Amino acid sequence: MAVDSNVLTVNNASVTFEDGTGTPVTLTLTNDTTVTIDGFTGASLNDIAHFQRRGKHFSSQHTQRIYPTITIEFLHNGFVGDGSAPGTPLEFALFQGTYSSNTSTTSVGTRGVKTINITVAEEGTDFGGADGELKFEDCVLRNHTPLSDGEPSTYSMTFEITGATDDAASDLSYDEA
Repeated sequence: MAVDSNVLTVNNASVTFEDGTGTPVTLTLTNDTTVTIDGFTGASLNDIAHFQRRGKHFSSQHTQRIYPTITIEFLHNGFVGDGSAPGTPLEFALFQGTYSSNTSTTSVGTRGVKTINITVAEEGTDFGGADGELKFEDCVLRNHTPLSDGEPSTYSMTFEITGATDDAASDLSYDEA
């Protein structure tokens, strides 16, 4: 994707949560989110260690896998849904309420930890469609702040990205080294 000459601005992003069923259950949030993606280093999903020999740099190597995070802040619209669709983003991430029958995107080796896929789409040209898209697979809810009182009140959720970030439709491509 070519670099866009228009600046991607606030209120032109959408965040979509997706579960792991054959035809995924989705929840799309628009115009009420702030997204922060953090923890990527270089072009790989591995930490980098530097080794010295006799006081001088000897080599740099990729080491253990790192798990970047995505934090999403939402306008507060209540702690729980009313039982009908759409439910709240927190209910989706916790597989509760309206989304209690959702399926995790990972099913092997997680010992009960459930994951979702998250897509962030940014728009800046014609305000229809997406100019930039980031896809993160197998995201696990790491922590959340249920209430940050203010004008307006918000809540936030932080996910660890444990799966791929190199989907063919995504603008990011990070792999394990």
